[in-house]
Amino acid sequence: MASESIIWYLGKVKDHRRGAGQRHSLELVLVIVLMSVMSGYYGYRAIGDFIERNRENLLSTFQPKQDRLPTFYTIRRVLMGLDLIPFLINSISGVKPMFR
Repeated sequence: MASESIIWYLGKVKDHRRGAGQRHSLELVLVIVLMSVMSGYYGYRAIGDFIERNRENLLSTFQPKQDRLPTFYTIRRVLMGLDLIPFLINSISGVKPMFR
């Protein structure tokens, strides 16, 4: 079985947002949140700081539409509306435990 990328798994999260006016893909928002938390940036404003401090690298790596990255307001709005329980249950259902 081939391993999938983290972005592939993040793409399985149900997007609660309506399509109109959506500037950033859910995968982009979630991968930025994941990267920022792994880098020690906790909280919405801290994630915004991470985005600003790493703007050039994020833009060149992900090449978002119109070279725009989400603000911490967008991050907050997206995270507040997520229901991760179904995603987590579906994601881990086929995973074998690493430790006994």
